[in-house]
Amino acid sequence: MADEGFRTLMLAGKEVDPVEFKDWLRTFDENKYDEEKKQELYAELEKDLVLVGATAIEDKLQDNVPETIKFLRDTGIQVWVLTGDKIGTAFNIGMACKLLDNQMQHHFIAEPADTA
Repeated sequence: MADEGFRTLMLAGKEVDPVEFKDWLRTFDENKYDEEKKQELYAELEKDLVLVGATAIEDKLQDNVPETIKFLRDTGIQVWVLTGDKIGTAFNIGMACKLLDNQMQHHFIAEPADTA
């Protein structure tokens, strides 16, 4: 589904022994500032999962969004977008909905990664 351009959501799970999970959580808490160790711990917990379900939605703008945004910009209205999306995704959406164009200067402001 992702290869066809759909946003996909996979749901999987497994039963975890409560004692084992308590040990895992303690180790995770002890390493909460070590990104490499956290990734190892996530991988440890996320193996041998059983697929429960999957869904996909078309990643498409609603009808007339690009034309509406272009109309607002053409009237001189300043339009800003704040997004929690990845910068590349947000930029592509901005281009697709005509919020951005190639004649503009593009400025990217991002919070630096947490270094704690």
